Amino acid sequence: MTGAVGGAPAAAPSPLQDPAFTALLPHSATLRGDLAQIQADGLAVEWGRAGGGTFYDRANARIVLDEKSQGDGAWIARSISHEMGHHRFTEAPDYSSRQAYVDYQLRNEGAATLANATVRHEIVQSGGPDINVSGAGKADYIRIAGEHLAGNLSRDQAIGQIAAVFGTEKPSVSTGSYVDYYGGHYDTALVPWLRATGRLPEPADAALTQAAHPGDQRMAEHLRGQLPAGTSAEHLLDLSVRARELGLHPGNSQVLQQGEQAWVASTQTPGMRVMADLQAAAPALEHSLQRSQAIEQGQQQAHGERSQAMAQ
Repeated sequence: MTGAVGGAPAAAPSPLQDPAFTALLPHSATLRGDLAQIQADGLAVEWGRAGGGTFYDRANARIVLDEKSQGDGAWIARSISHEMGHHRFTEAPDYSSRQAYVDYQLRNEGAATLANATVRHEIVQSGGPDINVSGAGKADYIRIAGEHLAGNLSRDQAIGQIAAVFGTEKPSVSTGSYVDYYGGHYDTALVPWLRATGRLPEPADAALTQAAHPGDQRMAEHLRGQLPAGTSAEHLLDLSVRARELGLHPGNSQVLQQGEQAWVASTQTPGMRVMADLQAAAPALEHSLQRSQAIEQGQQQAHGERSQAMAQ
């Protein structure tokens, strides 16, 4: 008995237990090291909803893989190595200026891409399959990683060179390059938050919930009219982000309330909902902003995986 509908093999309970992925472990010492660090650092690695993308959620110490990658060892290995590159990137975020923030984000992407390219190199050199490298600039990423592994570039230099190429890539969720995307995120999301928290001298000139992605802003406005007038910006943004993580949006959700407890529930799928106690302390805005950004990164990577699969 397989325990799966229609006689198909049951999905592995975790991406790390997927046989297609574990078959690649003997080919890469770095990938085996990733698994050891996942265990040592207490990271959860779990399947996410189909189409939800693959992303590293630092705030909740987890890596989420799109369930569409089940049974695809190359996809899982590519994703695990990339997201562990994000996990190991420990440079502090630099909010001091737009350019400093863009540089930080591109170096973060550079570290993740270098990790992916390193695991790919090891697997190929060991006679395994080519798991590929995410991104339109993969030829440059593979070349730069090779230079690093040959000892011709330091890790810092390799990350910097990859970051420079990555900045020219185009995200799926907006027009322009990643430089434009992260710069826009700084202008529209972080500047209001920095002002509201006193990190910039100018006073806040907009509601705190404007310090989020447009998708969360729209959801917040949708919820604002259904929640009590005194609902805090922290609760509003927390509910908006958690609802959007489930795939809820203004067109398929509604607020249900009993006393001080509020639910954002799907109008199409029974049981799909998130809950908040409006009397309890809500997560800090910074926490919700990190989750919001994780959603966008996941969607970008999902789009990139689809585009890459179509091109092959």
